[in-house]
Amino acid sequence: MPGVARGKKNANGEGSKTRRRKDGRYETRAVLNTPTGRRRVSFYGTTAKEANDKKIAALADQNRGVMFSDPKSLKVAEYLASWLSDTVRYQVSEGTYLRYERTCRNHLLPFFGRLRLRDLTPTHVRAFKARKLEEGLNPNTVGVMQGVLSAALNQAADDGLIRANPASRVKKAATRGTLPMHALSHEEASSLISAAEGTRGEALIVMALRTGMRQGELARLALGRRGPRRQGRDHGSPLCRHAHENPNLHYQDRRGAQGRHRSSHGRSCQGAQGAAARGADGRTLVGGP
Repeated sequence: MPGVARGKKNANGEGSKTRRRKDGRYETRAVLNTPTGRRRVSFYGTTAKEANDKKIAALADQNRGVMFSDPKSLKVAEYLASWLSDTVRYQVSEGTYLRYERTCRNHLLPFFGRLRLRDLTPTHVRAFKARKLEEGLNPNTVGVMQGVLSAALNQAADDGLIRANPASRVKKAATRGTLPMHALSHEEASSLISAAEGTRGEALIVMALRTGMRQGELARLALGRRGPRRQGRDHGSPLCRHAHENPNLHYQDRRGAQGRHRSSHGRSCQGAQGAAARGADGRTLVGGP
């Protein structure tokens, strides 16, 4: 119609012009790529410029390949997927990434996946911890799961998607206390030696019972010492240290035994355990009377 000026039409993708709503806020819209597909997204502000600046920033991010995520409708499953692919993959080792991904896939997503990110509360996290403990998982394992969730939510809080990390308000599951130590009686020790007779672990079991060596020291014997050996008797090794501390133990030269030795109980021990019971100078440690 002549004489009537038409407003300039926005370019494709720029969205609608800013309008004032009944509640006093300003609104503008744009079609953006989201985790659930392309859809029209609204941006609000107390002024027309504020609403329009939000839209322009989202369009600029889209041009750089960043997918828009609406904090109000963003699901935990969508956020964890983007967190793994966009953040974790480039910040940790491959092994750590695979553990994080497995934790999310097997535990976090089935429990939290359908929740909206903004609706996630400490109550949900406590319920998750209780559920996993009831399933019989080790408390320390559950604590690791909570750590993965907390790391993801810390990033969400830093990005402004949530106000605070709800997982940070929930104590991690952990093993409480320690089991009392149980010392074997003479009868129990004898039964254990009898049961281990002829097995691969016989020599180490006898060594543990006679010297009181710890698991780490026994493992060191089984695997063999690394690095240069000292001249003469190696007094620094756990084997020799216990020999000097215990007068009931003495060295006996068994170099001609062709890889076999006998303990004070008269039983033969073969293989790696027999070698593990030898001192650094090639002699075998046996129990005294």
